[in-house]
Amino acid sequence: MTHAETLRDFLISLGFKVDDSGMRKFQSIVTAVSVNIIKLGAPVSLAE
Repeated sequence: MTHAETLRDFLISLGFKVDDSGMRKFQSIVTAVSVNIIKLGAPVSLAE
């Protein structure tokens, strides 16, 4: 099972209706947030 399938199944289980366009938008938001979290974590880990 791919990450996309896992995310899709999770959203459907929460009651969301997921189409391809919405799924791509959701994945791009999750990716952007993840990148920003990694960027924030780097200086924090160096400060220790």
